[in-house]
Amino acid sequence: MIHFLNKTKAPKDLKEEEVNKLINAINAQLTLIKASLRKDDHGDLIIDFEYDYFIPKQDTISAKTLIQLSRVFENWVQSSGSIYNQFHPVQAQK
Repeated sequence: MIHFLNKTKAPKDLKEEEVNKLINAINAQLTLIKASLRKDDHGDLIIDFEYDYFIPKQDTISAKTLIQLSRVFENWVQSSGSIYNQFHPVQAQK
């Protein structure tokens, strides 16, 4: 199993309840990754993006495939920005 994880600070202009709604929207639209919310040691809201890629025990994975998977994961995380813009259009116009 390969586990991809991206930790991102939640937008400071959103309250925790709004961030939870954003995460629900992200999870509804980006079904292959999981977004979740937590607080760090300083009380800042952190959005964790996670994706697990299963590799059967007898199989191997090439370097090329690993790079492709990491790029796909990165694209999914970046596309959450467009979901934020849909969710919070006033902030996107600033």
